[in-house]
Amino acid sequence: MAVRLVKFFVGLAMIQLAVATFLAVGLGSDSFTVFMQGLSKVLHISVGAGNCLLTLVLLGIVFWLDRSQLRIGMVLSVAFAGLILNGMTLLLGKVLPSNPSVPVMALEFVSACVVVSFGFSILKSARLGVAPNDALYLAIVKKINKPYGMVRTCVDALYLLLGFVCGGVIGIGTLICVVVIGPMIQFVMTHIIKQDE
Repeated sequence: MAVRLVKFFVGLAMIQLAVATFLAVGLGSDSFTVFMQGLSKVLHISVGAGNCLLTLVLLGIVFWLDRSQLRIGMVLSVAFAGLILNGMTLLLGKVLPSNPSVPVMALEFVSACVVVSFGFSILKSARLGVAPNDALYLAIVKKINKPYGMVRTCVDALYLLLGFVCGGVIGIGTLICVVVIGPMIQFVMTHIIKQDE
């Protein structure tokens, strides 16, 4: 259990590091983060608090769709993801260059895409459960028996639309995330960090 907890928190920290990087780079973040940003603007709360609120709402949706996704890791994600995101945001504010060139920004963005792909795969391999927003993808995959990459792309497109309506920041990177994150995670889970379940 100790090893599984370490894997879980390493994966969670990597995911939040990637999200914080998306926010810091400014090319546009993943669509869930856009939705999170939009909600935080509408409600006048921090992005981390928006994350906590959204994950709690999604927890109820996942409970309705597929109760087998409800595990201790989901609770840990709700409790710690927002706090870790705030911490990563502060950290990157101190270590990333303040006025990076376009190539540096592109490298930071691509690195964040890779980090989130490995982070989610590591977290899921701990077999403790995933955050409600990630559990939603898995629940839909199970319900309709379609590839993870395709399901995530479709759901992310919906998050993008909702985020845009709420005033979230959208950039070229957001569109790239919608198209590539799901397939990248599917590739990592299938070929690099193979899942036991």
